[in-house]
Amino acid sequence: MNSNTYNRTSRNYTMDYRMKSRRDILEMRRERKRKILMQRRIASIIILSIIIVVIASISVFITNADNTDKPIVFEKYTVASGDTLWTIAENIGGNFKIRDVIHVIRNKNNIQGSTIYVGQIIEIPVLE
Repeated sequence: MNSNTYNRTSRNYTMDYRMKSRRDILEMRRERKRKILMQRRIASIIILSIIIVVIASISVFITNADNTDKPIVFEKYTVASGDTLWTIAENIGGNFKIRDVIHVIRNKNNIQGSTIYVGQIIEIPVLE
């Protein structure tokens, strides 16, 4: 079969590259350049989006870090019947996670595990 013929069964045009006109070749090059430029634009947009997300994350982290620079004030608390570290941390309130408050109480009072006793005097953080 000749290389520049039309195959009716597979509906494929086959043409030798050398047989194409100069105009066709230039158009193919332009199209290839357009595709490359479009890919670069898309890559640039993705990279810019990632940079914006990273900068936003860093600014949120810095804002939250500023809130933790304040010294923690403690007050003495006598453990009552039925108190657990969890209920004490819940009653303290604040915008902190209960597990974080429990961690602070345990570290401040050198409590191993979660056992506290009625009448035990512990220091708890005063949170706003």
